[in-house]
Amino acid sequence: MSFGPGSTLPGETEQGHIGFEGGPEQGPGENHSCISGEDAENEFALLMRDTIEYFPSYSTTEYGVTMAMGSDGVPFAVGNAALAGDLDETELYLPTDASNVFGTVHNHPSGGSDYNLLNRYPSDNDWSAADAFISNGADPNNFSMFIMDANGDLREFEYSDRALYQDLSQDDMIDGDDLPPVMQSNLANLGCV
Repeated sequence: MSFGPGSTLPGETEQGHIGFEGGPEQGPGENHSCISGEDAENEFALLMRDTIEYFPSYSTTEYGVTMAMGSDGVPFAVGNAALAGDLDETELYLPTDASNVFGTVHNHPSGGSDYNLLNRYPSDNDWSAADAFISNGADPNNFSMFIMDANGDLREFEYSDRALYQDLSQDDMIDGDDLPPVMQSNLANLGCV
């Protein structure tokens, strides 16, 4: 995982931006205005997971996006899964001012059975990337890594719980200790569909 160039987050009309409009449950141009805050962040992370699954090589190649909250309260993303084309590696966008960044979504490619079980969790490199966002102004109490495992399941790992996950042994991770639940869309329960 590496970081792309940039000093500020791109504007909402620039290439590489995906806004939370026209998602899988809404038509083009319709806004999910029935949700906000953490619900909007979680639903947007699920939409980004679906975007990553679109790439035919997602089981062998790591893709990712940086997610931020726009001034209008609508989440948007920048990164290689948000761009057209099939890229060779994850390149997360790291702005110099990350104060509106609430997380990243990326996948862990498939490997052997123990490898796949371990890769349900953030790696040391993932935590180092999260540290860079926090150093650039992201709120450590509202920053999460959303990780898609080899089965396509998405889980949220909150930065504030970092010590819990880093203290797990490989055996603990293989056993699924303290593994967050698989995320599911809640749009129907929120009255959005």
